[in-house]
Amino acid sequence: MKDKQKPNNDTFENLGPRRVREYLALKAMIDIYCHDHHQNEPTPCADCRPLEAYVLRRYTRCAFEEGKSLCVKCRVPCYRRNQYEKINTIIRYARPRLWRKNFKLAWYYLFDGLKPAPTMQDTVNYHRRQQKR
Repeated sequence: MKDKQKPNNDTFENLGPRRVREYLALKAMIDIYCHDHHQNEPTPCADCRPLEAYVLRRYTRCAFEEGKSLCVKCRVPCYRRNQYEKINTIIRYARPRLWRKNFKLAWYYLFDGLKPAPTMQDTVNYHRRQQKR
């Protein structure tokens, strides 16, 4: 990081180990999808790079932090509708192919998905705790 740049809150330092793994798995899935669908461009291409940055922003600002399941299973939407549809398309295509690219990451992604997804009541409780601080 350059000295004159402002510190960016959308970085890995703000994420716990489970969310870093989930982000890296999703980044790998974006790379797989991009490589297979936009073959003539470097991975990630100009279309997929903003989506990757958007995903990192969503991870760093998640209200549930380490205590939730995968974003795909979350019942509390934080993705915009069009971005959610893109991510779902990418995950449906690339999740089975992730096993060939990075077996360990795919294994972690599978087990991280076993955690229960947060509910709307969890969101209300989270915001109440934030207001008391």
